[in-house]
Amino acid sequence: MTYLESVWFAGSRSLTGIVENEIYDFNVQNGLPPTLYKAVAFDGKGHLWVGTLDDGIYKSNVPVNVEDLNEGINHKIGFTQFWTREKGAPTNHIEKLLWLQDKMWVGTQEGLLAVDSDTGEIVNRLSRAEGLPADNTISFAASPATGNIWIGTNQGLAEVDPVDTRVLKTLSRQDGLIDNEVWLYGSVQVDSEGLVYFGTANGLSVYHPKLDRLNEFSPSLQLT
Repeated sequence: MTYLESVWFAGSRSLTGIVENEIYDFNVQNGLPPTLYKAVAFDGKGHLWVGTLDDGIYKSNVPVNVEDLNEGINHKIGFTQFWTREKGAPTNHIEKLLWLQDKMWVGTQEGLLAVDSDTGEIVNRLSRAEGLPADNTISFAASPATGNIWIGTNQGLAEVDPVDTRVLKTLSRQDGLIDNEVWLYGSVQVDSEGLVYFGTANGLSVYHPKLDRLNEFSPSLQLT
């Protein structure tokens, strides 16, 4: 697949993309539902996924590419409902989408799920039971430095290995975060050096994972 360099904005009943300085709009006329769209991501085959507030995930019927868009075929690009509770999803409320390791990672109020892009099958699932600080995985981003996913919840940050699907580390105010509650969408970002930016209602925390030093000495027992 050729990467489509573009910027997409999910809004109320409207999905807008900016490609090569041109603006393209998708809405109910293209098969999207009349609701709030909360997340957008491309999969490995170029299909565009749209996560909604209360209607699950919609997926473009064909790959979206710049040639078709420039020829005006965007009006023929349709979307169909791909993933809902009726099709195995734990909820119809989608918070975040991220394509990584040949799977679509879906953030929900019921945890983080890795979904097969062809069948919609849940391949992996993480929740509090598996070590997340909270189930509401609202915002997350992959680290270019490690490939791991940093997840923001209302109880702090978590680092997840997407290959083994396990929680490696959790962070909260006790570890120095300015607050535990992530501030909505796009509030977790990771730069090229691996620095994690965690946005909250009380400000921004910048976490340097490389500066962590493991204390290998257990405290000595003191009786008084």
